[in-house]
Amino acid sequence: TAYKNLTFSIILYPRTVKGADQFALSKVISLAVHDFVTRRVPNVFVKWPNDVYAEGGKITGILMENFVGGEYLTKTVAGIGVNINQERFVSDAPDPVSLRQLTGETYDLNTCLSELIECIADRYQMLIERRADELHADYLRHLYRCGISARYREGEKNFDAIITGVNRYGMLEMTTADNERKTYGYKEVVFV
Repeated sequence: TAYKNLTFSIILYPRTVKGADQFALSKVISLAVHDFVTRRVPNVFVKWPNDVYAEGGKITGILMENFVGGEYLTKTVAGIGVNINQERFVSDAPDPVSLRQLTGETYDLNTCLSELIECIADRYQMLIERRADELHADYLRHLYRCGISARYREGEKNFDAIITGVNRYGMLEMTTADNERKTYGYKEVVFV
């Protein structure tokens, strides 16, 4: 819906980040959006790899594209969509929700954009200052279902597991009910 939401791309030049560590940029962007949304509503979390959910509904979609030159990233393009003032959704997106639906308030998009850019700058600064461990700890603290037994699906098979972490490559680490350790890439496992 026109003029109801924030949809924009931001380009970063993280030239000190190794290509192998590019998932750190997903953490930066998803945590920044998390920070922005948390200022307005409770129960906000990051659903692996980088979607942000609030009060059980998807409030943000993020698409990342990283460019590697040699051993290091040369740039990152993050496409960010945040549902702000939209009241009705007619897409096939799973459980969409907006800030307006959650709070009943109408938000100024320019103010929201400025504040979100500030949140991105703060999280990006953590990466530039080589505070990757702190960034990772924050990501795990806000990660949906981290440390909780829940149901997942791999192919046609459902199984119970606990998310134990996310490795440096952005792969989801789990321990199954049978105490088997598994690692999944994007779209290899489904949250049931």
